[in-house]
Amino acid sequence: NSLIDKIHKLMLTTTTNNLQGKPTDTPVWEKNGWVGDLNVASETMMFNHDMSNFLKYFEETLNDVQTAEGWVEVIAPNAGWSWGDNVVWNSVYILMLEDMYNTYGNRSLIESQYARIKKQIDYQISKSKNQNGWTWNAGEVGDWVSPMGGTDPNVGYSEPASEGSAIVGTGYFYLSLQTMAKFADMMGRRDDAADYRSAMDNVAEAFNSKYLKQDAATGAY
Repeated sequence: NSLIDKIHKLMLTTTTNNLQGKPTDTPVWEKNGWVGDLNVASETMMFNHDMSNFLKYFEETLNDVQTAEGWVEVIAPNAGWSWGDNVVWNSVYILMLEDMYNTYGNRSLIESQYARIKKQIDYQISKSKNQNGWTWNAGEVGDWVSPMGGTDPNVGYSEPASEGSAIVGTGYFYLSLQTMAKFADMMGRRDDAADYRSAMDNVAEAFNSKYLKQDAATGAY
């Protein structure tokens, strides 16, 4: 299909242009290593390029921007600018490791990173449980520059999605827990795996309680 081939070529060109020592969001303007961009693109990158060394290097770069609390910043490398803990973006610290394992079989990187990524997810468990009853905050970065009202003139410009980050953030938090449970199984850490699956149950229950319409006819979120 010529249209699909053209779109694919454009994607490859864009990806290659943004691999400038780090995965950037644009090689022209900011040139920053926004981790949210990589979080939605790493699997596609691995389908089209040999990213085994590059992504290993960037995973280790994330170690340099891990805070004392455990979460990583949304830009790496980072000169001190921060938006705080944003799970939709910094879950790449965990999720990219699974993509690399599925593509390259890189178990050793999971082993060497386990203590660090455990520190992030353990902090996020405490944050979610204590701040929002196991769901996620609404006021963080989430789906970025998504469609904003189409032709409705009453919908103003907003880079963050109008629905906020609570729904998608809870989803990414759940996926992070699921991935960490898999890693814990691989490492033989049964207690960790049980803790993460217990947290998953709590998140699922809280999410359904908050967002699932109690209408038997629709059963819709």
